[in-house]
Amino acid sequence: MYLYFFPLIAACIGWLLHLAFLNLLLSKVLPPRIPVYIESLAHVFAGQDLAPKLLEGQKAEQVTNELLPFVEGHIDIFLREKLKEKMPAIAMFIGDKTIGMMKSSLMDEIQLLLPELLQKAGKSLSEKMTPEKIVRNLADKIPADQVGRLLVRHTRKEQRIIQLFGAVSGFLVGCVLLLLLKL
Repeated sequence: MYLYFFPLIAACIGWLLHLAFLNLLLSKVLPPRIPVYIESLAHVFAGQDLAPKLLEGQKAEQVTNELLPFVEGHIDIFLREKLKEKMPAIAMFIGDKTIGMMKSSLMDEIQLLLPELLQKAGKSLSEKMTPEKIVRNLADKIPADQVGRLLVRHTRKEQRIIQLFGAVSGFLVGCVLLLLLKL
């Protein structure tokens, strides 16, 4: 009579064992190993070119064209307002025509300078901000206990599937034991 409870008892044991294993794995085993995983991930990203490409090549011209109205507005404000505050003697001799000529000359120089400046900035960022450095920097800021909590929280669906697998496999083992004991 009690033999018929074997499959149910085995299912409960399988479910509990998988539950305990998952909690141990997600809260104690994996979090301390996160730096090793991050190191591997950083090596994968090292092969990728994640540098700010928009500052290099042909796109530098596009960025320049987007920045020029902003720069031109600031130059206009400087020449019309701030120059009077900083150099009142010079500002007295400058009229709208002179301001227009100065602004035009400055904008011509900025149009020549900005693409090269953006390319150098892009190259500098590419060298200083490698994918490996970015990933390691982010990983260093995440505490291991927080990683454990995140793993538990974000793998709930997978945990239920594994627990269900434990219960089903335990039930099947119980059925096999029941059949073996009946023979």
